[in-house]
Amino acid sequence: MTQSEMRLAIRRDKVLHPDHQYHQKAYNRDVMAVASVNIRVGDWAAYIGAVAGKKHDIEWIEVRNQGTKLPRVVAEAMFPHEAASYEWRA
Repeated sequence: MTQSEMRLAIRRDKVLHPDHQYHQKAYNRDVMAVASVNIRVGDWAAYIGAVAGKKHDIEWIEVRNQGTKLPRVVAEAMFPHEAASYEWRA
């Protein structure tokens, strides 16, 4: 993990970056979903993945980088605010 990614992991629920916004949800200790919003473009996508369940405030980065992209209908149900506010990233 880079220093830049560590700085992004400081805030747990909603992490801001100059060009992106990330919202995370833990569905249990071992499964997390992350919504990635590109603010400049105005689109978003969501990813899901397994984590160790020890440090969700850092583990979400792995989900963002290596998680499985969710189908649009599932992502919209999990992250309704993003679905209403941004275009889906195909």
